[in-house]
Amino acid sequence: MTAAGESEAIRPQEVIRSHSGQGRWRVLCSPTGAINVHPVIRCLRGLPKSMNRPGYRHGLGCGHLDVLGGSLLIRLASAGLAFGLNMLVARLAGAEQYGIYSYVLAWLGLLALVATAGMDVATVKYVAAYCATGAWTRLRGLLVWSRRLVLTLALLIGGLGALVAVVTWDRPGVPLASAIAAGCAALPFLALLRLNEARLEGHRRVLLAQIPGNILRPAVVAAAATLVFWLPSRSLSAAEGMALQAVALGAAYATSALLVRRTCPPPTGTGVDHAKTEWLRTALPLGAAAALHVLMARIDTLLVATLRGMTEAGIYAVANRTTELIVFGANAGQVAVRPYVSAFHAGGRKSELQRAVTTASRAGAAFALPVCGTLLFWGPEVLGLFGNEFTEGAPAAAVLAIGYLFVACTCSVDTVMSMAGLQRANTRVLAASLALKVPLAYVAVSRHGVMGLAAVSSAVMVMRYLGNLYVVRRTLAIEASAFRSSARR
Repeated sequence: MTAAGESEAIRPQEVIRSHSGQGRWRVLCSPTGAINVHPVIRCLRGLPKSMNRPGYRHGLGCGHLDVLGGSLLIRLASAGLAFGLNMLVARLAGAEQYGIYSYVLAWLGLLALVATAGMDVATVKYVAAYCATGAWTRLRGLLVWSRRLVLTLALLIGGLGALVAVVTWDRPGVPLASAIAAGCAALPFLALLRLNEARLEGHRRVLLAQIPGNILRPAVVAAAATLVFWLPSRSLSAAEGMALQAVALGAAYATSALLVRRTCPPPTGTGVDHAKTEWLRTALPLGAAAALHVLMARIDTLLVATLRGMTEAGIYAVANRTTELIVFGANAGQVAVRPYVSAFHAGGRKSELQRAVTTASRAGAAFALPVCGTLLFWGPEVLGLFGNEFTEGAPAAAVLAIGYLFVACTCSVDTVMSMAGLQRANTRVLAASLALKVPLAYVAVSRHGVMGLAAVSSAVMVMRYLGNLYVVRRTLAIEASAFRSSARR
């Protein structure tokens, strides 16, 4: 048995245990470094039973493969629910109302990041650390203070947002105010939900943490929208859609609170110790990095809604969310490949790391190609499923599909950067991409509408991932894409 921080030699079908300061992972592989999927399949088949085992409740189960397999299943279910929900809401609401709905959702996601102030990400770190070291008074102080901070910020931001909406847009013919007010009502639930999810993750209840927000929330909205679909009117306004989101987020928050109470052991003792300065110093940079990612994803909707109106915003939102299916397989695959990348990098096994990264990228490309081809050749028919108004977005979807296809072919680069300690370089590339995208997208939307925005978004996506590929190639001498020649060493 090797010491902590070292790696053992790989033997056929053997579980290799590696240790780091953050915990332990398991890797199943063959002597060539190829990923062995058969144990993963067996764990997926046994996942429902393992979730009822006492060890699973404490984050053990049948190992990290349970967590990986469960996360993959949750991602599949969440993606299916989200796609069906967007299709149903778009058909019921129409292009203009769906544009308002997407616009308010984009703002809700951004304001939730401000309300949490990075404390959700910091909570994962500190809960795990304090539980490991037995710092129960510090843990109690973190939980109490972070909850008060997040709730206060969410109520202040939500109240101010609702007031601005009523004063600015509450007039006949402008249905935006009521939708924004409903979104502001949902903000405290969303912020506290993320805090509860972080606490569950910190206690290693990784799968349970994903269920309220990724499964229950879209399921509640989809069920309510399905009932509306069978009503004689068959219509749904943006305000009603956001009200359903508020109800769903309330249900998700209540469920997460119940899961926290049932599965997370409370801190022992009675004392309370605070380290507010330390927590904020950790939380704010993490929150800023998360804000860059969300802003990169939401800026398109905000710009087109502001400059071209809600109808074009709805058309573009449907085109964008449909083309995101191209990278779904690649993103889901990264959940499974992440521990392999971490173990191979920690053990200095560069050739095996290269093979794993190339295999994952090619698998993502294999999934993306048929989806991309479908959107390129039958784009109007696919978008027509959301309603006849949305077929106008087929050309924009075709342009976006090219960018997402390139992302799918280079999907492993983000995983390599996060697992190899290159997060700061990744954030710098992301910030530079966002700084380039905003002015270009502003000009493109003003002059060419959704087609101009699609072209800029696709180009910036390609440039961002080319930058990440360059960083990984220069730092680690790894080609993190599907284009690597098999003869290259």
